[in-house]
Amino acid sequence: MDALIGLHSGLLWKGYAAGEIGYSHGGMMASADRFLITLKGKGGHGATPHLTADPIVMAGHLICRLQTILSREVNPVDPGVLTIGRVTGGSAYNIIPGECVLEGTVRVLDVETRKMMEERIRELAESTAASMRGEAVVEYIPGPPPVINDSAMTDKLLATVAEVLGEEKAKEIPEPSMGAEDVAYFLERVPGTFFFHAGSNPEKGQTYPHHNSKFDIDEDTLWIGSALFAHFALNWQK
Repeated sequence: MDALIGLHSGLLWKGYAAGEIGYSHGGMMASADRFLITLKGKGGHGATPHLTADPIVMAGHLICRLQTILSREVNPVDPGVLTIGRVTGGSAYNIIPGECVLEGTVRVLDVETRKMMEERIRELAESTAASMRGEAVVEYIPGPPPVINDSAMTDKLLATVAEVLGEEKAKEIPEPSMGAEDVAYFLERVPGTFFFHAGSNPEKGQTYPHHNSKFDIDEDTLWIGSALFAHFALNWQK
């Protein structure tokens, strides 16, 4: 494979009419990594916390400390997200459990920031647990890297859009999405561009975002993606 073109359809960015194309000459979507932190302490009765090493308290401190990575250690103009979506620990209101689990996701656009985030999550988890007589086991699961478009390939896309739809149908995306796409794995290996196809039509009541049970596509616009793919491939061969 020498080159790549791909698309995402729907309502990913606002301000696009059905059938319009969103493009970027650089970073378009974020990486998406997952982390699982198991905080291990010593359980016991809620009336005798001094005889325990409370993993719930460890979790509370760690949640706050993790948020300072982005707010105090990453350049403010470098987009990033650290979200903890699951906290699991304990089985009764008056029992201090032996462990607590945190699970979350990290989304960034910069490759070096991505590496740093993993390192700091491990360091903060381990040091926080140790400071409270506990232990942290960190599992970090890398997901798709950032979607970074090749500028020259994006120019070829724009020429194809102008040929098929008219140049006025192409609009540069206002900002990257912190969502992720596995097309990024391919873009690490070959030059390519990934674009947005506004496939939902608010005039037809299609206003619901992705991952919503009412999400819908305007089928009258589906030909656009296929046409752009076909014309791009033909132009690529010239």
